[in-house]
Amino acid sequence: KVRANKLATGRTLDDEALESLEKVVSGKIESFGKGKGSKEMRILMECPADEVEFYAKALGLPFSGSTVSGPRSARDRKTKTQDRRLKTAVKELLGCLEKGHPGSRYQILRSAGSLADAMQGKNKKEKV
Repeated sequence: KVRANKLATGRTLDDEALESLEKVVSGKIESFGKGKGSKEMRILMECPADEVEFYAKALGLPFSGSTVSGPRSARDRKTKTQDRRLKTAVKELLGCLEKGHPGSRYQILRSAGSLADAMQGKNKKEKV
């Protein structure tokens, strides 16, 4: 048994920006305030995936690419297909944004953090 109080994940800047854009596009902005203060450490969240991959290869470490998982709930096949299509479209959009406007992933990450803080404040007010 491991006695740990935090879990370090390998989620990169690309993963975080992709997930944030997906939340906005799918209309799930209320989920930005959830999960703040969790026991998860996202130590690579400001590192682009290509840099993490380069570093891993230089050290001979395995690298599997995006760590963003698919749908977590048991939904029907149609919904999973729609989720995959959305993820693919948002990933392409993110690539186009970053290519035409370098730094877009960082700005999306910062904006998501601001939204999370605002949503967390809103959720606290609603509970009072």
